[in-house]
Amino acid sequence: MREFHFKPMFSLLFGILSIIYILVYPLLGLYFGMVSLFPGFIFGLMGFYFSRMCIKKIVIFNQKDQRLASSGKICSLIGLGINFFYFLPIVWFAIAGF
Repeated sequence: MREFHFKPMFSLLFGILSIIYILVYPLLGLYFGMVSLFPGFIFGLMGFYFSRMCIKKIVIFNQKDQRLASSGKICSLIGLGINFFYFLPIVWFAIAGF
């Protein structure tokens, strides 16, 4: 029986959650007012952390869940990139004083 590892699945889950949160963020902002961008950023960081940890472990122990961990890493990086480009104008306008 093959052993199932949950950490690659968590990395993919958090990566997808970071993308979904940032895509749903404008709708939440319209309905609830100002909603924080930090949950999407934290989901992306957690997904990236889990995927890096899993890829290192998979390479050392020659396990088979590398595709799942790699896709989690890609989704997390996409989510972090989108979060960064959403957060950058907010910081820019706060510094510029608009």
